[in-house]
Amino acid sequence: MAYKRDYLDPLIFMTMASFWALNYSVLKLALNFEPPFVTLFFRVLFALITSLIFALPYSSSLKYISFLDTFVLGFFNIFLFMGLWFLGEQVEPASISSILVYTYPIISVLLSIVFLNEKLNLSRIFGLLFGFSGIVLIAFRNLRTGGLLGIFLLLAAALSWSIGTTYFKKRLDKVNVHTVNFLQYAFALPLVGIISLTETFKPLQWPFVFYTFYMGFFGTSIAYLIYLYLVSKHGIVKTNPYLFMVPVLGTIFSLLINHEGLSAFTIGGLILVGVGVYLSFSDR
Repeated sequence: MAYKRDYLDPLIFMTMASFWALNYSVLKLALNFEPPFVTLFFRVLFALITSLIFALPYSSSLKYISFLDTFVLGFFNIFLFMGLWFLGEQVEPASISSILVYTYPIISVLLSIVFLNEKLNLSRIFGLLFGFSGIVLIAFRNLRTGGLLGIFLLLAAALSWSIGTTYFKKRLDKVNVHTVNFLQYAFALPLVGIISLTETFKPLQWPFVFYTFYMGFFGTSIAYLIYLYLVSKHGIVKTNPYLFMVPVLGTIFSLLINHEGLSAFTIGGLILVGVGVYLSFSDR
């Protein structure tokens, strides 16, 4: 039994990483049907419904939760993060979007030093240098193609996600995660809905519903619950180094699904960011 369990956690991690990575290609397809915040509204709606199912058995934990804290979490973790990401992917390929958004572990290291009093060892210093070099390399490629707006939006999305993660660890780390997960969607959905009213809403088509259902159910609720399980069992430091697999898989999916090409700058940036993320969470 123990032998089988040795293979269970890597298997479910790859499942989670695949769900998250596939989000970028599926989002690119969904944006062909609806504008960014309409797309985000349906993703958050499906995530809210799913997370409610998981949160119902823990409804008694509501009395221990600060609604202000979960509102702030939903603002940074869902509304601002995903809104900036969706806007950025309008003008950037799915492969580059996945690389830039997943600089968030590097950014979160800096925030954890300042706000959580975590220590920066030599490996993390090198990780930050590698990660920053990768961003510069990708930015240089896009400077030549006029894509700086997309880079800014995607890096701002990564920053917002990092702020949300740091805030969660600081204020909500001891609270039931199923309930927190549900509430962050519940508070973010009205904000997304208000912004979506400023966009042109088109008649819904079944492919769009399928794409947003995938992103909300598999790519948000299920993937996040798997991640929480792995973190609770192995800890953040041991689990997070392997998150660099998400942009790697995201690039592969974008090649297969979106038929995106790869430049030498993108490949070099992908490698540097991957090494940077890995070193940022190394214990050495």
